[in-house]
Amino acid sequence: MSSNYDYNNSVNSRSKIIRRVCLTGGPCAGKSSSLLHIKQALEYENIHVIIVPEASNLLFTNSLNWRLFCKNNVVKFQTGLLKTQLALEGIFTETAKHIEDEKDLLILCDRGCMDGSA
Repeated sequence: MSSNYDYNNSVNSRSKIIRRVCLTGGPCAGKSSSLLHIKQALEYENIHVIIVPEASNLLFTNSLNWRLFCKNNVVKFQTGLLKTQLALEGIFTETAKHIEDEKDLLILCDRGCMDGSA
């Protein structure tokens, strides 16, 4: 998932570009572990990197997962998970627009909205 936003940066007159990239893949594929290495490498190239956490990990590590729901309510759990992921991505993207340095910006999503459909 990728989106570009161009807007006038208040620090200088050039347009700042914000891109979103989603890392996806199966469990234990190394997505979360790779994020910090990717962030470090890109920031060395003068790109500001923001990492959006994975919504399912946020819910699971706080004792809320689909196993707690009866078969008929798993879809409701998945809907809540999707809403949480959309909210996280939206908040991080909207907030990133107001960062006042001249660096281009990359928003890395640890998984994303489409992972639930898989």
